Amino acid sequence: MSDISSQQPDRSKEIFAKLQKEYSDTIPAKLDKLQQLINDLRKDMREDTFKELRLQVHKFAGSSGTYGFADLSHNCKTFEEYLIKRMDELKKGKQNSAWLNEFDQHLDKIKNCSTNGR
Repeated sequence: MSDISSQQPDRSKEIFAKLQKEYSDTIPAKLDKLQQLINDLRKDMREDTFKELRLQVHKFAGSSGTYGFADLSHNCKTFEEYLIKRMDELKKGKQNSAWLNEFDQHLDKIKNCSTNGR
């Protein structure tokens, strides 16, 4: 008779691997959403769009970490920290068009992590 408890770790790994795969299938849509928000900011640096970008990056950081994508999560957190600093400047009316290039650079790092595995 096989020991059920000895099968648990293998089953848990299988389930987690399946969840990771399902999550990885959602990454392109998340990246598209971030790109769209950055494109919207190119047209008009609106505070509500800026806040939405920060929120989406925050959610992406958390969910990617939960599913074991540590590098992706780290790069999202770095981008979020950058956005928080820029948000303070935006509220003071000190926006800078160079931010958009920096947004693109952060997004490129995130994209590279998402295509190069965890």
